Amino acid sequence: MVRYGDVVGLHLSQITEADELLTNDPLALLIGMVLDQRVSERTNALLAARQEQPTVRRG
Repeated sequence: MVRYGDVVGLHLSQITEADELLTNDPLALLIGMVLDQRVSERTNALLAARQEQPTVRRG
């Protein structure tokens, strides 16, 4: 059980060192969140563009 004043770490990645950095460095956490958002936006844009292209079947 976590009590008031206990230190709780973030577990956002599968890498212990990365989680430790994100827990201890607020700037690293902010930059990581911004980069994660940018990757998600780019991935969504690429998927949307792919869906708009007509499929050409070759046989």
